[in-house]
Amino acid sequence: MPFDCFWTVQLFLRRAKPAFGIVLEIEIWPAMLIEADRLSIPMFMANGNLLPNRMKRLQTWRRHGLYLYRLFDHIFTRSQDYVERYIATGVRPENISIAGELRFDTQPDPALLAYGRNLRQTWNTTFTFMIASSVKGEEVILQKIVANFLQAAPQARVIWVPRSPQRFDAVADLLDSCEIPYMRRSQITDVIQSKNKVLIGDTLGEMDLYLGLADVVFVGASFTDMGGHNIIEPLSAGCPVIMGPSTYGIDFIARPAQEAGVFETFETPHALYTHLLALIEDLPHVQLKQKKAKAFASLNSDTAKFTFKFISKLISYKMVHERKNVLLIVPHMPAFDSCIPLMIRLHKRGNVDVKIIVSQRLIKIDARVEQTLKASGVPYVVKSLFGVELFSWLQIARTDCILTHSDPIAFGGKFRPRDYFIKMFKKNVIFIQHGMVQQGLHTQGVLRDVWDYYSQTLLIWADLPNTARGFLAPGVADRLHVTGITKTNLLDAWPNHDKLAAELSNYSRRVLICYNFGFESERYSDQMFENALKVWKAAAQSRPDIALILRGHRGKRHSDIEQKIAKVCKECPNIIRSERHYGIMAMATINDVMALVDCVISHPSTTILDAVYEGKPVAVMNSFQRIFECLPNVDTLDNFTKFIEDDSPQTGHVTLRKTYGNLSDNLDKAAIIVEQQMNKTRI
Repeated sequence: MPFDCFWTVQLFLRRAKPAFGIVLEIEIWPAMLIEADRLSIPMFMANGNLLPNRMKRLQTWRRHGLYLYRLFDHIFTRSQDYVERYIATGVRPENISIAGELRFDTQPDPALLAYGRNLRQTWNTTFTFMIASSVKGEEVILQKIVANFLQAAPQARVIWVPRSPQRFDAVADLLDSCEIPYMRRSQITDVIQSKNKVLIGDTLGEMDLYLGLADVVFVGASFTDMGGHNIIEPLSAGCPVIMGPSTYGIDFIARPAQEAGVFETFETPHALYTHLLALIEDLPHVQLKQKKAKAFASLNSDTAKFTFKFISKLISYKMVHERKNVLLIVPHMPAFDSCIPLMIRLHKRGNVDVKIIVSQRLIKIDARVEQTLKASGVPYVVKSLFGVELFSWLQIARTDCILTHSDPIAFGGKFRPRDYFIKMFKKNVIFIQHGMVQQGLHTQGVLRDVWDYYSQTLLIWADLPNTARGFLAPGVADRLHVTGITKTNLLDAWPNHDKLAAELSNYSRRVLICYNFGFESERYSDQMFENALKVWKAAAQSRPDIALILRGHRGKRHSDIEQKIAKVCKECPNIIRSERHYGIMAMATINDVMALVDCVISHPSTTILDAVYEGKPVAVMNSFQRIFECLPNVDTLDNFTKFIEDDSPQTGHVTLRKTYGNLSDNLDKAAIIVEQQMNKTRI
């Protein structure tokens, strides 16, 4: 365990990722408890030992230390007295269980017990009295008892095991002062000379050996106001226990032991001395007590098993019933369009908690983003670019799962700190498809030969082409889950819609043409681009009453083709550009522009599905995907002109809708998969 400082504990918990923690007896680690509570790591106290003398703190400023017991998910303690003390500190009764004493589950070492019994046979004694864990304040009292007892019963022997090594010599001095012969355990091997009346236990870790020598055991710290020491070890070894009057520290076990006839207390040293003399006169009674002590210890065992089962049930219940949370970071509009519909559906289903971080810049660009989030009721926070990339690490560390449209290692762009944090904290990631034809899923592209994914779960809209298995890394295919399309437009109507619709109303028809020329040069050649320009120009000149609205990938310009696009627009006034940052349609989304047109032409892309689900006639150009064979192809002027002039329904819509499914049903299916995958972690 690290030092109990907040930063060391935070680092430890995030790297170790414990499922739960167990603290023994009286340990209170404030930083550990507070950080574990903040990270939802269950903490348990086993063998809880809150003594009466600590309760005085409730009346002082030190009471805050006792209040930390409330941070334990459950406390396992010894008896009802302890339960009441924990309740007094603010622990809820249902979070406390009486489990018994864990030390009863620790069995004596049979080899040491046997060794002790063998040594006893060499000592020539019929009765052995043991003093265990004596402390300084009572040793003079015990010296007098030992001296008187050995004088009255010369055949008896005494084993004296002080509480601490510092008292070994002090006890020897006491025995010397009254001329009682003794030996030290450290001086013997196989024989204890019978002339020695006392054996001083001056070794550590051999308590079971000394108990093997004993008939009856006196446990110390009971003729001083210290509450007594542990009586469980001698009882487990089959030795009845006697003590002085101070037993408040062990009352939880002393009372039932006394009722069982294996434990007695005495108010005065003389009373204890008299009891010893009575025992030596009735050895059969001593042997009966020894059997009872063994039975009593056995009866009170299995505390560890009870505690383990209880914790296992609590952890299992938490894993099943405790609410998980999923985090989404939205730096730009593609992430919003791809992921927000699923996050809203997860929020409405109510089985997991959702957390959303939205870029402040995105909201400034389009205020409808925040309006949509507010209307949906999903919890979100707005952060700057630094907040999204650098300072999202804490939210990433605290979340159970992250939803993204851009895998942390399959992403081919520049370095993103949030991807580093996701991998550092080994977070469960769920990837969701955002493009109808996507590099690394549907095509190999030019970025890499083999595409691997960090995400444990990949949600895709339809089965991938067979060629995908040739470039996907081993194991990726096993993580794919087909959901149908989950991407949809949630934004309200564009504020400029009515104004622009009025301007475009002078045209008999309006056609949106979405192209990827320049952006995917490996797929769309210069010859294809030149042919498309000729078709567009010829169609525009032959039908000046029809507006052709050209829109590049995400409304962007590309330097390789910009001059030629600008030239054809200048030559044909009815060819209008839809650009993200320029012109009359600046800042309009693809769905905003689609709402203005009568039909759509596009390269293979999500725009085609947008049109299908918006009910717009749609055609494809330069198609290389078999799935689009159901749509009109407009690579020639005749086909292009025929399509833009045709108002008849399209059967291709039915085919594509059948493949990509009903949006609402798809979102439910995807939400169920997310809920089921929440407990997965990356190895």
